[in-house]
Amino acid sequence: MARQPAKRRGKTREIRITAANRRRAKILGYFLAPLLVFVGYPTLMVAVGGMLPTLVAFIVDNRKERYAARTVGYLNSAGVFIVCLDMWGGDHTWQQALDILSQPINYLIMFGAAAVGWVLYFVIPPVVNAYLTIHNDLRMKSLNSEQEKLVKEWGTGVRRNAPPLDAKLRGDAGEDDEDDANDEAEVPQDPADSSENVPSMAEIGKSAAS
Repeated sequence: MARQPAKRRGKTREIRITAANRRRAKILGYFLAPLLVFVGYPTLMVAVGGMLPTLVAFIVDNRKERYAARTVGYLNSAGVFIVCLDMWGGDHTWQQALDILSQPINYLIMFGAAAVGWVLYFVIPPVVNAYLTIHNDLRMKSLNSEQEKLVKEWGTGVRRNAPPLDAKLRGDAGEDDEDDANDEAEVPQDPADSSENVPSMAEIGKSAAS
Protein backbone atom coordinates (compact mmCIF):
# COMPACT_ATOMS: atom_id res chain seq x y z
CA MET A 1 0.00 0.00 0.00
CA ALA A 2 1.46 3.33 -1.06
CA ARG A 3 2.08 5.87 1.64
CA GLN A 4 0.34 9.21 1.48
CA PRO A 5 2.74 12.12 0.86
CA ALA A 6 3.72 14.07 3.97
CA LYS A 7 2.60 17.37 2.48
CA ARG A 8 -0.85 16.01 1.68
CA ARG A 9 -1.19 14.46 5.13
CA GLY A 10 -0.25 17.76 6.76
CA LYS A 11 -2.79 19.64 4.67
CA THR A 12 -5.54 17.14 5.51
CA ARG A 13 -4.71 17.40 9.20
CA GLU A 14 -4.84 21.20 9.03
CA ILE A 15 -8.28 21.05 7.39
CA ARG A 16 -9.52 18.70 10.12
CA ILE A 17 -8.21 20.99 12.87
CA THR A 18 -9.87 24.01 11.26
CA ALA A 19 -13.19 22.18 10.99
CA ALA A 20 -12.94 21.09 14.63
CA ASN A 21 -12.24 24.65 15.75
CA ARG A 22 -15.26 25.88 13.84
CA ARG A 23 -17.50 23.31 15.50
CA ARG A 24 -16.19 24.30 18.93
CA ALA A 25 -16.77 27.97 18.18
CA LYS A 26 -20.34 27.25 17.13
CA ILE A 27 -21.04 25.24 20.27
CA LEU A 28 -19.52 27.95 22.45
CA GLY A 29 -21.57 30.58 20.62
CA TYR A 30 -24.78 28.64 21.20
CA PHE A 31 -24.15 28.73 24.96
CA LEU A 32 -22.75 32.26 25.25
CA ALA A 33 -25.17 34.08 22.95
CA PRO A 34 -28.27 33.56 25.12
CA LEU A 35 -26.27 34.44 28.24
CA LEU A 36 -24.99 37.66 26.71
CA VAL A 37 -28.46 38.59 25.49
CA PHE A 38 -29.90 38.00 28.96
CA VAL A 39 -27.15 39.88 30.82
CA GLY A 40 -26.55 42.63 28.27
CA TYR A 41 -30.07 43.14 27.03
CA PRO A 42 -30.02 46.95 27.55
CA THR A 43 -26.74 47.21 25.63
CA LEU A 44 -28.18 45.02 22.88
CA MET A 45 -31.17 47.37 22.58
CA VAL A 46 -28.90 50.39 22.13
CA ALA A 47 -26.66 48.50 19.71
CA VAL A 48 -29.58 47.44 17.53
CA GLY A 49 -30.80 51.01 17.27
CA GLY A 50 -27.37 52.55 16.84
CA MET A 51 -25.85 50.05 14.40
CA LEU A 52 -28.45 50.55 11.67
CA PRO A 53 -25.94 52.38 9.40
CA THR A 54 -23.68 49.34 9.57
CA LEU A 55 -26.54 47.10 8.52
CA VAL A 56 -27.29 49.39 5.59
CA ALA A 57 -23.61 49.41 4.58
CA PHE A 58 -23.50 45.61 4.74
CA ILE A 59 -26.56 45.35 2.48
CA VAL A 60 -25.36 47.97 -0.01
CA ASP A 61 -21.76 46.76 -0.26
CA ASN A 62 -21.55 43.99 -2.87
CA ARG A 63 -17.82 43.36 -2.61
CA LYS A 64 -16.55 40.14 -1.14
CA GLU A 65 -14.20 42.01 1.21
CA ARG A 66 -17.01 44.27 2.55
CA TYR A 67 -14.80 47.34 2.79
CA ALA A 68 -17.74 49.72 3.28
CA ALA A 69 -19.30 47.57 5.99
CA ARG A 70 -15.99 47.34 7.83
CA THR A 71 -15.17 51.03 7.65
CA VAL A 72 -18.64 52.14 8.67
CA GLY A 73 -19.03 49.37 11.23
CA TYR A 74 -15.84 50.15 13.14
CA LEU A 75 -16.65 53.83 13.55
CA ASN A 76 -20.33 53.15 14.16
CA SER A 77 -19.47 50.73 16.95
CA ALA A 78 -17.17 53.37 18.44
CA GLY A 79 -20.10 55.81 18.54
CA VAL A 80 -22.32 53.18 20.19
CA PHE A 81 -19.57 52.48 22.72
CA ILE A 82 -19.41 56.17 23.67
CA VAL A 83 -23.19 56.30 24.16
CA CYS A 84 -23.21 53.13 26.28
CA LEU A 85 -20.51 54.35 28.69
CA ASP A 86 -22.99 56.25 30.86
CA MET A 87 -25.28 53.25 31.02
CA TRP A 88 -22.46 50.87 31.94
CA GLY A 89 -21.25 53.16 34.71
CA GLY A 90 -24.68 53.62 36.27
CA ASP A 91 -28.12 52.13 35.70
CA HIS A 92 -27.80 49.24 33.26
CA THR A 93 -31.49 48.54 32.72
CA TRP A 94 -33.83 48.40 29.76
CA GLN A 95 -35.49 51.62 30.98
CA GLN A 96 -32.14 53.41 30.77
CA ALA A 97 -31.66 51.96 27.30
CA LEU A 98 -35.00 53.36 26.21
CA ASP A 99 -34.05 56.75 27.64
CA ILE A 100 -30.82 56.69 25.63
CA LEU A 101 -32.65 55.78 22.46
CA SER A 102 -35.15 58.57 23.02
CA GLN A 103 -32.49 61.31 23.06
CA PRO A 104 -31.60 62.74 19.63
CA ILE A 105 -28.07 63.68 20.74
CA ASN A 106 -27.22 59.99 21.10
CA TYR A 107 -28.33 59.30 17.53
CA LEU A 108 -26.20 62.21 16.42
CA ILE A 109 -23.16 60.61 18.07
CA MET A 110 -23.78 57.09 16.75
CA PHE A 111 -24.92 58.04 13.26
CA GLY A 112 -22.33 60.83 13.05
CA ALA A 113 -19.55 58.32 13.66
CA ALA A 114 -21.02 56.14 10.91
CA ALA A 115 -21.12 59.18 8.60
CA VAL A 116 -17.40 59.70 9.23
CA GLY A 117 -16.89 56.11 8.14
CA TRP A 118 -18.77 56.75 4.89
CA VAL A 119 -16.67 59.88 4.28
CA LEU A 120 -13.46 57.89 4.78
CA TYR A 121 -14.75 55.15 2.48
CA PHE A 122 -15.45 57.57 -0.38
CA VAL A 123 -12.53 60.00 0.12
CA ILE A 124 -9.52 57.85 1.03
CA PRO A 125 -9.42 55.56 -2.08
CA PRO A 126 -9.32 58.45 -4.64
CA VAL A 127 -6.64 60.23 -2.59
CA VAL A 128 -4.51 57.09 -2.39
CA ASN A 129 -5.09 56.40 -6.10
CA ALA A 130 -3.98 59.93 -7.03
CA TYR A 131 -0.88 59.62 -4.84
CA LEU A 132 0.07 56.27 -6.37
CA THR A 133 -0.49 57.63 -9.89
CA ILE A 134 1.79 60.60 -9.28
CA HIS A 135 4.38 58.40 -7.59
CA ASN A 136 4.36 55.93 -10.49
CA ASP A 137 4.68 58.74 -13.06
CA LEU A 138 7.67 60.21 -11.25
CA ARG A 139 9.23 56.78 -10.95
CA MET A 140 8.68 56.13 -14.66
CA LYS A 141 10.29 59.45 -15.59
CA SER A 142 13.26 58.64 -13.39
CA LEU A 143 13.66 55.21 -15.00
CA ASN A 144 13.34 56.69 -18.49
CA SER A 145 16.02 59.22 -17.64
CA GLU A 146 18.35 56.51 -16.39
CA GLN A 147 17.66 54.41 -19.47
CA GLU A 148 18.35 57.40 -21.70
CA LYS A 149 21.72 57.93 -20.01
CA LEU A 150 22.61 54.28 -20.50
CA VAL A 151 21.63 54.40 -24.17
CA LYS A 152 23.70 57.54 -24.78
CA GLU A 153 26.68 56.07 -22.97
CA TRP A 154 26.64 52.50 -24.27
CA GLY A 155 24.57 52.70 -27.44
CA THR A 156 21.25 51.18 -28.37
CA GLY A 157 22.57 47.63 -28.07
CA VAL A 158 22.37 47.88 -24.31
CA ARG A 159 18.58 48.00 -24.53
CA ARG A 160 18.17 44.62 -26.23
CA ASN A 161 14.61 43.49 -25.46
CA ALA A 162 13.74 46.42 -23.20
CA PRO A 163 10.33 48.06 -23.80
CA PRO A 164 10.36 51.19 -25.99
CA LEU A 165 10.78 54.58 -24.38
CA ASP A 166 8.55 57.60 -24.84
CA ALA A 167 8.48 59.57 -28.09
CA LYS A 168 11.28 61.93 -27.12
CA LEU A 169 13.53 59.16 -25.97
CA ARG A 170 12.77 57.13 -29.08
CA GLY A 171 13.83 60.13 -31.16
CA ASP A 172 17.11 60.33 -29.27
CA ALA A 173 17.59 56.62 -29.74
CA GLY A 174 16.96 57.02 -33.47
CA GLU A 175 19.66 59.68 -33.64
CA ASP A 176 22.00 57.33 -31.81
CA ASP A 177 21.23 54.61 -34.35
CA GLU A 178 22.09 56.99 -37.19
CA ASP A 179 25.31 57.99 -35.45
CA ASP A 180 26.24 54.34 -34.99
CA ALA A 181 25.50 53.66 -38.66
CA ASN A 182 27.64 56.63 -39.72
CA ASP A 183 30.45 55.50 -37.45
CA GLU A 184 30.31 52.04 -38.97
CA ALA A 185 30.37 53.57 -42.48
CA GLU A 186 33.37 55.74 -41.62
CA VAL A 187 35.43 52.89 -40.19
CA PRO A 188 38.29 52.22 -42.70
CA GLN A 189 38.57 48.73 -44.01
CA ASP A 190 41.64 46.70 -43.47
CA PRO A 191 43.65 46.44 -46.70
CA ALA A 192 44.26 42.82 -46.01
CA ASP A 193 40.51 42.17 -45.83
CA SER A 194 39.61 44.25 -48.92
CA SER A 195 38.98 42.26 -52.07
CA GLU A 196 39.76 45.31 -54.24
CA ASN A 197 43.45 45.28 -53.25
CA VAL A 198 43.93 41.60 -54.16
CA PRO A 199 45.57 41.41 -57.65
CA SER A 200 43.94 39.26 -60.30
CA MET A 201 45.63 36.35 -62.11
CA ALA A 202 46.01 38.40 -65.31
CA GLU A 203 47.91 41.11 -63.50
CA ILE A 204 50.17 38.54 -61.90
CA GLY A 205 50.90 37.02 -65.36
CA LYS A 206 51.72 40.43 -66.89
CA SER A 207 54.07 41.29 -64.08
CA ALA A 208 55.85 37.94 -64.45
CA ALA A 209 56.23 38.41 -68.26
CA SER A 210 57.69 41.85 -67.82
